[in-house]
Amino acid sequence: MNSSPSSRGANYRYVLRPALRSPAVLYGILLVAVAGAYLWGLRGMVLAVSAWIGLSALMLCRTGERLLARSFLDWKTLDMNAVFGPAVQDELRRVLGPDFQRYDWYVEKSTDLNAFAIGGHAIAVTTRLIDSHRQHQLADEHVVALVLHEYGHHRGELVRFGAALTLLIRPWAVTHRYVRAFARGFANPKIRLKDKLIVGFFLVLSFLVVLQLLGHRAGIVSLSVAGMVCLLALSALLEARLMRAEELRADQVAAELGYGGSLRAVCNIFQDTIPSRLHWYKRATMHHPSWARRAALLPTHNDPPHNTVDSFYS
Repeated sequence: MNSSPSSRGANYRYVLRPALRSPAVLYGILLVAVAGAYLWGLRGMVLAVSAWIGLSALMLCRTGERLLARSFLDWKTLDMNAVFGPAVQDELRRVLGPDFQRYDWYVEKSTDLNAFAIGGHAIAVTTRLIDSHRQHQLADEHVVALVLHEYGHHRGELVRFGAALTLLIRPWAVTHRYVRAFARGFANPKIRLKDKLIVGFFLVLSFLVVLQLLGHRAGIVSLSVAGMVCLLALSALLEARLMRAEELRADQVAAELGYGGSLRAVCNIFQDTIPSRLHWYKRATMHHPSWARRAALLPTHNDPPHNTVDSFYS
């Protein structure tokens, strides 16, 4: 059998994402180290960092992925037959063959019309996607096409370390979320200018106090923080570029398995769920190409599969 073009390069591409996430990983480890040192001293710092890295390493096995999915991500186990019906499950079993049993299937409670692949064994769909199928906005073939797209992510191997990375960068993700929420609230036009000036004054004052406490090390720390922020922003931009390319590769896998036309139809449906205008940074750091671009690169109808699941292992 011919090897799939979508799987070429998989032997090295899976290390690119961890490399680009390394600044966020480093930030997370440093934050855990500082917290451990503050609470329990040097020994506590070593134990906290060791425990954090060990728990993240556990996510590389199937048991760890299940722990992450059910405990940290709060995903529920998906009964494919009960939720989507026997037609969807039977078709996936036919297309994926033995690979169907390789994966754990989950549901994420979300208003987004989406599906996810993480680690080496997990595929999840959102509750809104399930509701769209129940309301006949998505047909059986659309659900199969979406699942095959997520299967394409697993075959591309770029999500192999996804579960471990999700935990390692958790401190950075939480910090990023709160900073963004604060910035959004601070920019809210409903907040009086006087209140914004008061908050700004105390922020500047706090910054100056920290510099004073650092003494002669203030310059080095300031440059380090500025460098880390720039590195985090740059890595986020590069990772987004990598993931957009990966989305197109996963689309190609679904097309090679005979569901390109159905996936194109899904892309056209999904276009209505994305805001037409996005902030430039949000647009630059999106992990998905535009639905219009994805649809344009997919066939207009379902061609007979010119690759089988077995070919992805050759």
